[in-house]
Amino acid sequence: MWAASVILTTYNRSDVLRLALASLEVQTVQPHEVIIADDGSDPEHVAVIEEMLRTSPFRIRCVRQEHDGFRIAASQNNGARYATGEYLIFVS
Repeated sequence: MWAASVILTTYNRSDVLRLALASLEVQTVQPHEVIIADDGSDPEHVAVIEEMLRTSPFRIRCVRQEHDGFRIAASQNNGARYATGEYLIFVS
């Protein structure tokens, strides 16, 4: 069976991140791993991410970069560097 890494990019949108993870939980085929690629969010959003790391049913990790404007491509690349799946699925 193939393994997919889902890379979720995020910046200060805890509501959207929660919905994205919830949608992954109801998929017929579960991802091999979920990588949250954070583009330098504020401490409140980081706290939500840390909670997700503790409670998610997935193998999940977070990679962060300093906020320096809108850098979604750099954030996605950071996530891809840590992915171990055969396929990468990017969700922005």
